[in-house]
Amino acid sequence: MLTYKQFGSGPLMVILHGLFGSGDNWQTLAKQFADRHTVVTIDLINHGLSPHRETMSYSEMARDVHEVIVHLNLGPVILLGHSMGGKVAMQFCSDYPEDVSRLIVADIAPKRYLPHHQEILEALSKRDVSSLEPPSLRQFLLKSRRRTETDFVWLLNIPAIQNEYLKILDAPVLREGLEVSTLFLRGETSDYILDSDKPDIYRYFPHAFFIEIKRAGHWLHAENPQDFFKAVDEFTRSGDNKQI
Repeated sequence: MLTYKQFGSGPLMVILHGLFGSGDNWQTLAKQFADRHTVVTIDLINHGLSPHRETMSYSEMARDVHEVIVHLNLGPVILLGHSMGGKVAMQFCSDYPEDVSRLIVADIAPKRYLPHHQEILEALSKRDVSSLEPPSLRQFLLKSRRRTETDFVWLLNIPAIQNEYLKILDAPVLREGLEVSTLFLRGETSDYILDSDKPDIYRYFPHAFFIEIKRAGHWLHAENPQDFFKAVDEFTRSGDNKQI
């Protein structure tokens, strides 16, 4: 089973990180959400302290998350996912709609993206990210490295991520007309969710709301955590949000 951490008490909120990340990236926000929720941060397959596997399709990753939720036995969940984790969350909602009370998708659309992580993948394959810019990117990646008694090891399953990279870029395979109330958050300076993506989003999620997080790009939860928290908190309380 996937590794997870649990905070607080109340209705269950599950948080899914993006590519190259881990549940620990969300610890600060998770503790804030834990004032009203039982918050569970999950390390997705081949990330963090979770097991390694050669394949990581969205249906497989959704099934992994479902196993954790069944294990916790805490009822329908508020599911929040960022980037790759957002695609996992959408796939989960399509595959297990009865287990989702509300869906929050952070800066990703249900579509295929062009390759754009080549420099990161090359650096990771060499186990040396010192040449990557900006420094915040290096710091983010180094959070997936741990010291042993004799050396440093990477928690990421780098060969599997490289082999499955095109699959990760692909769109999740979703059913149309999913009835769950859904919030899509996008960063003001990000191009991951475009206005042209809205027709497809509404096709899958007809009850979708959209909020733009100002002064933020793709890493909107890290770049403007105050507005991100406010948007999610208001949505989980009422679901009544303005369109972009």
